[in-house]
Amino acid sequence: LYAQGIYIDAMYLDDNLSQTAKEVQLTSVSFNQSTYLNHETTADVMIQSSYAVRAMVYLNKNGQTYKTETIDLTQGYNVLSFDLDTKTAAANDYELIVEPLGEDENKENDRYTFMQTVTGEVNVLLISSKIADKKAVEDLYGSRANIDSYIGTSEVPFTIEELCKYDEIM
Repeated sequence: LYAQGIYIDAMYLDDNLSQTAKEVQLTSVSFNQSTYLNHETTADVMIQSSYAVRAMVYLNKNGQTYKTETIDLTQGYNVLSFDLDTKTAAANDYELIVEPLGEDENKENDRYTFMQTVTGEVNVLLISSKIADKKAVEDLYGSRANIDSYIGTSEVPFTIEELCKYDEIM
């Protein structure tokens, strides 16, 4: 950006809390942005607290309460996992909210939103020398996959354009 003459301005924030501060905040959420129908997936939530306190953590899905957890936060970092819904193919909007049952100096950092896309069908490329592998892959995925099989041949897709359409390559 600098080489293109674009000015960048930065403001550094001091996120160190004072010893007497009573603060709880959602620090980060780790999740897969996309997954497949009926695959298990989680959102791993990191909550930072300046003191020990009980808190309610809500996971809303598409504007509705999906899951609620009560957690005893310790001073420092706390991790909580939520299973996400993969029962239907959809783009799900999630919102995490932490509400300490005590003081909280800054409520603006108590929410986190994210979206996860659940894909119904998987596009699979199978390259093998054994016909039994094709049957095994069909049994593994059932009707929820489009499987392109190349058995006992060296004439297989190899360009980036050809391979990009596949979700999984075996």
